[in-house]
Amino acid sequence: MNATWSEKLEQLRRTRYKYHNDDYLEFLVDRVWKLHQPCRLLDCGCGFGYMGLKLLPLLPAGSTYTGVDEAVELLDEARAIFADLPYETNFIEADIHAVPLEDDTFDVALSHTVLMHLEHPQKALAEMVRLTRPGGLVITCESNWNAVNALTHIHELDKLDTTDLGFLQRLFARDHKATGRDGNIGAKMPLLLHQAGLKNIDARITDAVRCLFPPLDTDEKKELYQSFRADGLGLNLDAEREGQLRARFVERDFTPEEVEGHIRKEKYLADHFVERGEESHIVFPLAMMFSFGEVDKVWALCYHMDRKK
Repeated sequence: MNATWSEKLEQLRRTRYKYHNDDYLEFLVDRVWKLHQPCRLLDCGCGFGYMGLKLLPLLPAGSTYTGVDEAVELLDEARAIFADLPYETNFIEADIHAVPLEDDTFDVALSHTVLMHLEHPQKALAEMVRLTRPGGLVITCESNWNAVNALTHIHELDKLDTTDLGFLQRLFARDHKATGRDGNIGAKMPLLLHQAGLKNIDARITDAVRCLFPPLDTDEKKELYQSFRADGLGLNLDAEREGQLRARFVERDFTPEEVEGHIRKEKYLADHFVERGEESHIVFPLAMMFSFGEVDKVWALCYHMDRKK
């Protein structure tokens, strides 16, 4: 995982809290994943332990949580957060492509908004499978940027003036081709789980939709507004950021006309948030996908052998 996340703790804090509704996670744990016995939970790319904070209160007593990440600062924060909580936890500094633990160590292996940042997500997924016992679950939660951009509504703005969906779809596709990283990997995860040799694959889309209407007269509203901004909505387009965007668009083979058109939209959106952002009526669906499957290593071995024929 990219070590620059160590420098983005505040961004992680501002954005993660709005991603899921607690009652929906409770539904997944109880009705979908059926985690009714104490389980050993592995969180690959755990950051500051966000998913541990969300899931441990929902799991049966006696469950344990192990977080793996390369970012030392995030792990230190996780240890501090969990120090006074009544859970058995362990945090390991390691590359999630090669975790220094034995096969079949965990009942559930989870990754949350991690695979989208990796050049080779299949390798990390294979490691999650290795670490999970037969009959256990591998669970991923990943983003779908195309869906988020299509569904986000800012009432004071004309979407055609601020969001060129075709341009963004082409940009994300070209970024993926150039880097291997994929902000739309969520919709592809069931297939990737199938290719990893998992069985009984299923998926759910999170029900989280965040609405923010003025005035920003409570701490909760102010925090949600800052979370939107930290997630990239109406970021200030100073000379440095504009230069970075232009370079990225040119590198991805967009024409000068396409570059100027999108920069104009970015400026319009940024100017609106500088001048009237706190007066905006915003509806922001998260559109994140949980995908999961059951580990059967004999079946997976046969599956991979068949694919090689």
